[in-house]
Amino acid sequence: MLRKLQESVWTSLLWTILIFTLLIIPQEDIPGDDIFNITDFDKIVHAVLFGVFVWLWCFWYRGKNRGSSTIRGVITIVTISCLYGIGMEFFQKYFTDRQFDNGDIIADVIGSVAGGLVFRLIKK
Repeated sequence: MLRKLQESVWTSLLWTILIFTLLIIPQEDIPGDDIFNITDFDKIVHAVLFGVFVWLWCFWYRGKNRGSSTIRGVITIVTISCLYGIGMEFFQKYFTDRQFDNGDIIADVIGSVAGGLVFRLIKK
């Protein structure tokens, strides 16, 4: 059942929408609990969000292509994830009250690459 859930396009699409939603929430609406006050905690959140993004889309790709998880497919998904992260920063800058942050882009890229590497290592 978990495999079907991971390989479903709906799981990947819902995660993509979740990322969009979380990244457009106004700064003042983000809870102020102690965990969110940890220095650069938001960078960890970005890395996890985009790592899971790559993981889920790689599973979908693998399921769609009868078990094949070619390196080209993983690289394409990682690239799309990085572009999505960069695009979200520009979206935040121009369409929300949130700030453009190069550190968030770096975290998105690190998370994306890590998600792709973990997927390849586990699925070999």
